[in-house]
Amino acid sequence: MIRSVLSAIALIAATILVSGCQSPPQPLIIGAVQVNDPLNQPVAQISVTDQRPHAYLYRITHAEDKAEFAPPQQPLTEVISNSLTNLTSSQAGELSWQISIDEALIDGQLGAFNYELQHTIVLRVEAQRGNRTYSNSYRGRLQSKGVGRPDEAVVEREFSQLLRSVLADISNDPKLRNL
Repeated sequence: MIRSVLSAIALIAATILVSGCQSPPQPLIIGAVQVNDPLNQPVAQISVTDQRPHAYLYRITHAEDKAEFAPPQQPLTEVISNSLTNLTSSQAGELSWQISIDEALIDGQLGAFNYELQHTIVLRVEAQRGNRTYSNSYRGRLQSKGVGRPDEAVVEREFSQLLRSVLADISNDPKLRNL
């Protein structure tokens, strides 16, 4: 009897010790991405606003309906602005872009032995030149699966690749540049 009680206590202690080793996610390091300028028609001004109702970028939901949240280390507005600086020029005339971050989320589902990540980015761009306006939304989605817990470096790399793809779509849209 004492032996079974001691083994139960040892099992509970080991479970607490192992669960304590899982640290919550750190802020994600998402830096500016390289965006090419194939149209070579500069924009005078680019402003970026975050319209999301939350400040986190990464949400991990565990099997027992517990969730962890991690913000980006640098605000996404700054990351996007810095990524698009090569598109701007003070001699571009009146063309300006207002970019709204409508959605930017890495949604992780963490099971007992595996995980699934769903990366989503939705940016709305409104271009203005004089009294003319053009607006469009640009979307990107990426899914990944793996065993164990997702490595934060992989999560950061996948999100950066998706951001680069969405920003390339914006950069390559002639309607935004030839307004």
